[in-house]
Amino acid sequence: MYPTPRVRAMLFDMSDRDARQVDPLSVDVDALADSQLLWLDIVEPHGLREIAGRLRMPARILAAVETRDATPALLDEGSCFWLRANHVAYEDHDDRLDVHPIDLIAGRNFVVTFRTSHPAGTNAGSNPPGHDLGRLSAASVVAAQLHALLSTYFEAVSRIEIAVERIDQEILEPGRTHCMHELRRLLRSTSQLRRALAAHRTLFTALSRPDFRPADGDEPRRHFAALDDKYERAMDVVENSRDLVIGCFELFSSRTALDTNETMRTLTFLTVLIGVMAVAAGVLGMNFETAFFASEAGFWITIALMIGSTLVALFVARRLRWM
Repeated sequence: MYPTPRVRAMLFDMSDRDARQVDPLSVDVDALADSQLLWLDIVEPHGLREIAGRLRMPARILAAVETRDATPALLDEGSCFWLRANHVAYEDHDDRLDVHPIDLIAGRNFVVTFRTSHPAGTNAGSNPPGHDLGRLSAASVVAAQLHALLSTYFEAVSRIEIAVERIDQEILEPGRTHCMHELRRLLRSTSQLRRALAAHRTLFTALSRPDFRPADGDEPRRHFAALDDKYERAMDVVENSRDLVIGCFELFSSRTALDTNETMRTLTFLTVLIGVMAVAAGVLGMNFETAFFASEAGFWITIALMIGSTLVALFVARRLRWM
């Protein structure tokens, strides 16, 4: 039976510098040379058990694959090993973070990628150069896939940083007073991103241990050690993204407090100005005789003086930026 569109099989061969699509049920895994690597990309569990039988996949690994739990995990059965990790896709138009699990199974000369969605940010199902891929062991190919998976977290952080910079600029613009909804969504996304990445700590630590498949040689061990270093860098970047969102909120709070201070300063100045006018009006309202009150233009002179002093006070306040 030729593979359905949901099962894609690629045979990479270093000797003839070629990569070709093959029928996964017709390939003899034991007959593959060291320069060959069989790559199976399975999107849904169509024919999974039959393919697992051809690959002599242990029953425990098959059961682990069929358990569709999103928790990262690792299982080593000697002849092959299985791991589950999560790649992410950040939608910046609505600040939504989607987490998708992907299973990787590596044997002597084969790698199986099992997923339920398109592995954004990974190379599963793509067409890398066959002669280059044939140089790597199956474990090293898994390490390369996990490097690409971690890159999805860096991409998500990059998109969050762009959103934070945009909000920072908008906060500093005059009249910008509503950012809480966007900041709340960004903070939720960074928290989800951190939780999703932190769940992989045990997985990457186990892969980088010296006792993980020592028979595979030094090459995979170096790759997994570099992978663990990249994971730690990813954790630092994700933590920093959360600090950036919190810093954006602090900037918004400072801008709100500054606007409030400016409003209070204006109100205080106007209160003092009105108070001075009220004192002047109260003094003139006292019951005492003076020639000023005998003048018919006294009222209008008083009003003109009040208006003039008010305009002068407003001019001085604007020059001194009191309002």
